[in-house]
Amino acid sequence: MVQKVYAPRVRSVLFAASYIASAAVILYLHGCANLSSENPGVDWQHGAKRGTVSQIFTADSPVEGLPSCLAGLPKPLRQGRQFAHIEYRHIRHLFATLAEIPRGSVVKVGQQIEVWPVDCTAERFARIGKTFPAGTQP
Repeated sequence: MVQKVYAPRVRSVLFAASYIASAAVILYLHGCANLSSENPGVDWQHGAKRGTVSQIFTADSPVEGLPSCLAGLPKPLRQGRQFAHIEYRHIRHLFATLAEIPRGSVVKVGQQIEVWPVDCTAERFARIGKTFPAGTQP
């Protein structure tokens, strides 16, 4: 009577199964990375960020509570204008910028927006592009 040895075949089947499982995990993770990095409607290629409005300033806001670059702006120049303090993430860091809210736009605290951030120390303000409906995920 002759016995058959299955060990090499079992090893090759296990190798193939582990290879397929590894490939499936890599494809799944790659798909997740692509889905989480794409935000429809945000112009990433031209420097836009998706941020959250944390505070809104008007001409009537007390000067003590204003960011330094906005406090340095004379009150007549702030008259009739609204500004939003916007927080956004870049890589692992949280940044903040100040943007003028376009006339006719309705922006609320906690709302997600598309913003092109700039440093307001040069008396330049970030530009708000689009506003996103409440409940949309980044």
